[in-house]
Amino acid sequence: MKNNTITITTKLYNYLVKIKKEKYNNEKDVTIDNLAEDAILYYYKINLIDLNPENNYIEFNNLNNFKGIYYVYAFLDLSKKVEIDINICKFNYMPIYIGMGQENRINDLNSRDKILKKNIENLKTINMFGARKLFVNLTKQKAYEYESKLISLLGRIDNETGILYNKNNGNVKSLIESNKIITENNIEYNSIIVILNCLNKYKYIKDAANKLNISERTLYRKIKTYNLIKENNIWKINN
Repeated sequence: MKNNTITITTKLYNYLVKIKKEKYNNEKDVTIDNLAEDAILYYYKINLIDLNPENNYIEFNNLNNFKGIYYVYAFLDLSKKVEIDINICKFNYMPIYIGMGQENRINDLNSRDKILKKNIENLKTINMFGARKLFVNLTKQKAYEYESKLISLLGRIDNETGILYNKNNGNVKSLIESNKIITENNIEYNSIIVILNCLNKYKYIKDAANKLNISERTLYRKIKTYNLIKENNIWKINN
């Protein structure tokens, strides 16, 4: 990694020092160089793939084992056969809830709404509860879009518009407003893919940072920004 010297005005330097104190007060080893590096990457919208051009990152069409991928699922009442065709999806059994998540979310029934949980328990006592993944290998944005669309089309019981026990129509709006959407085609998503691949390929953060051509401190901040965690020696997005 090359060390280059840049000249900035005193006014800009003082402002960077102010940002450092306000935003990175718990990170004593953050330097002005780190801040400048982040600013340059952001200003020029530099994709980390451009800094790491070798074909050693995950392709978008081969993400079946990528831990950050989301899916959309439905809980079903198997005692009620139906023929529901809403263009993007068909149901042969009555859907009672639409959700999205990662990994084992579809099997997690403990954190559900009390009314939904009670209905699930009732269906399970007569062996008539089902769960089905509707769409898989999705980005977070796409999962929210599908979830919201399905809830809107099927309607909710609580507002007398339909058949689902959902309490809202999904959180697409809040994601857009918080600027945390990740899509297949934007720089942020590409960067996350490359960072995860490097973190899982190299044993040490320093080696991964060198491969990405960014500083170790910048990589640590990106890990924090993108909410990445390491579980069972595998780096992934923390849902």
